[in-house]
This record gives sequence, structure tokens and C-alpha cells, in this order.
Amino acid sequence: MVKSFFSALFILYVSVLFAQNTKNDSAHPLKPIGCDCKKAVKITVGWNSKYGPTMDTKGFGDIEEIPVKDKHSKYYFEAEHNSAWYLLKMNADGELVFDIVPVDPKNDYDFLLFKYRDSGFCRNFLERKLIPVRSNISRVSDEDSGKTGLSIKAKVEYETRGKGFSYSKSIHVKKDEQYMLVLDNVNDSGRGHTILFHILKEFNISGKTLDDDSMPIAADVTITAKNGTVLAKTESDKTTGEYNLTVPLQMVTQYNLICNTQNSFFDINPFFTGLKQKDTIRYKPVILPKLIAGKKYKLKNILFEPGLAVPLEESYVTMGVLYTILTNHKNMTIIIEGHVNSPGDSTSNVAWNLSVERAKTVYNYLISKGINRERLKTMGFGGRHPIYFNPKDWNEEEQNRRVEIRIISLGE
Repeated sequence: MVKSFFSALFILYVSVLFAQNTKNDSAHPLKPIGCDCKKAVKITVGWNSKYGPTMDTKGFGDIEEIPVKDKHSKYYFEAEHNSAWYLLKMNADGELVFDIVPVDPKNDYDFLLFKYRDSGFCRNFLERKLIPVRSNISRVSDEDSGKTGLSIKAKVEYETRGKGFSYSKSIHVKKDEQYMLVLDNVNDSGRGHTILFHILKEFNISGKTLDDDSMPIAADVTITAKNGTVLAKTESDKTTGEYNLTVPLQMVTQYNLICNTQNSFFDINPFFTGLKQKDTIRYKPVILPKLIAGKKYKLKNILFEPGLAVPLEESYVTMGVLYTILTNHKNMTIIIEGHVNSPGDSTSNVAWNLSVERAKTVYNYLISKGINRERLKTMGFGGRHPIYFNPKDWNEEEQNRRVEIRIISLGE
């Protein structure tokens, strides 16, 4: 009797779980695709747009619009295997980039991008009267997980067959312009794809770098993505300290402005590109303090979740710059000091242990990058030395959850 009861209970549980999964699946159906030019899926592309995941690409549709005879063309696929057509309408001015991300990274996607001017496009396409403005028909790299698309870092407009770069050069677009994007999956065992579109806005970023005495100093000035990818770099003028650079950036996205010199401690400023952000950003002068034995320096943008020693993604950018300083000064030794947001707490073992673990997080990162452990020490201070004794908001609490370094010796 008991056995029957538990069997029935198990069956009921599985049935409910299956029903929930089915409901979840039906709530997020796969996006449709159009396998012919006249059936192209229409997408409005804004600052940040996404389409997918899609249904599988299966064949070339009703019409084979790219016959095998074009296999030696510089601009077209060698044949139309498993295609998907998208008619894109731009919703802003800027630089268009996109990522075509296959569900199965082993799939090999090629693409063509055409300017769409009128309803005669499909006829003109069949008659080979059109040349794409961008294309990429190279063999995708396993390192890129099968991804391809347009990138501001790419150098060429057309990537031809064979082993080449997975991305082609971005293109400047204007609001209300239309483009036809044609994808072809060489593999017959496709599992669909997702396309991530971004229209980048061009920002002009300027400011000044100064030393401890507020005198101009030449410094490297770098713009990076949140994950540390370098997007633009320049050097401030040694006479005036002024820097100026222009870079296309995604909207509603976090970036970093990093200033550093060989013999100074670096400065890092996270900034956010809001939709109403002006396209010219003027920063206050940045003070780059000289590296001095015995002096303490705060590691800006080392962020932790409350109660944890696990760093947030953006923390790795700061740790990476600290690593660069230690590699430039091969005999420098430092103490890494951890703090928590528990103002005035000098007795709690929990607070002390957490501060030690946060210091060790930075220590372990540097060790993993190859820094000799003999050059590093760690200390924890719990909540004894807060920046804000009575934090009023999340930002001030975050500033208390910090890591600092003290230079023991420059070793020079």
C-alpha cells in the first residue's frame, strides 16, 4: 500500500514537472526564419537588439537563389545550403556591428549584407546586379565558437573563402536605412542561431592627466570594455597633460577609462553610456600618484557581493592593471589589504575572515598570472578602517568593501 502511494506520488511529480517544462517551452517559441528573399524576416535594429534563438535552417527554401555556378565568386556563397534572410531597418545613426551565434558552435555560418533600396531587390539579386556591402564566407574558427559578424576591430570589408577572420569590418548606417542580411549554414545538421545587433554611437572623450603636484604628465589613456577588452588607446600630451580620443561604443553599456604611467599608480574610472548621454565626455583632471615605498593605494573598482569574497566581473580589469605594474617593476613587493563594510567592527571574526579572503582573492589572481608569491603578502582589517563610517547608500557601502595595496619596497 505504501509502495503504491509513493509510486503514484512520483508519477504525479513527473507529470507536473513535464507540464511546467512544456509550458516554459511554449512560452518562448523559437523565432521563425525566411529561407527566400521574398520571405525575409523583418527586424527593426535599435541600439541593442536581439533576434533568436531561431528555428533550424533547412535547405534553400522554394527558390535556389544562389546556384552552384557561383562557387568561384568573390562576394557570394559557393552554393546556397541552408539559408535565412533578414530585412533590417535601422532605428538610429551609428556604426552597425552584429554577432551571429550558432546554437551548435560546430556549425559554419557565412553571411552577405546588401543595401536594400527598393522592392526590386529580390529580382535584381537573382539577376546578379547587386554586390554586397559586407560579406564573410571564410571558414569559422573553433576559438570563436562558430560566431561571425561585423566588428569595429575587423580590418576588411570582405572575407573570402578558406581560413580567414571570422568577422568583417563594421559599417556606418543611418536611421531608416534598410539592409538585407543573408545567412547560409554550410552544415546540414543546423540547430538555429541568435543574432545580436548593436548600433554604436561615436563618443569623444577628453581630459587631463596630472602628477602629485598637479603638474601635467604624459600617460597612457585606454578605453576598455567591462571585461577588459581594449577598444581605444592614446597618450596624453607631456606638456599639457591633455588627451582626446574618439571611439564608437554600445549604448546602455559599462566601459572603463584607465590612465597609467610607468612610475605612477593607475586610475580607473568606470562609465556608463546612457541613452541620453551626450556624445562628448569631458573628465575632471586625473591625479596619478607616484609609486613610493610605504605608501598605500586604493584599488578602484575591485567590487564584491555583500558577504562574499568572489569578485564581480569588472574587478578583473583593475587586477589586470595591478598585474601590469608588478611586471613592469619586477622587484616590487606589496601587501594586499582587505576591508569589509562593517564600520567600526574590530572584534568580529566573521568580518576579519572575510576581509582576509578578499585580500587573498587578489593574491590568488596575481599568483595565477605568474607573480612570485614571495613578492606578495595579505592582511585583513575587518571593518576597522571604513571610508564611510555611516554609509548613506549602496555606493558608499561598496566603497567600504574594498582592497588596497601598500608598497613594501620598489626593489630598485
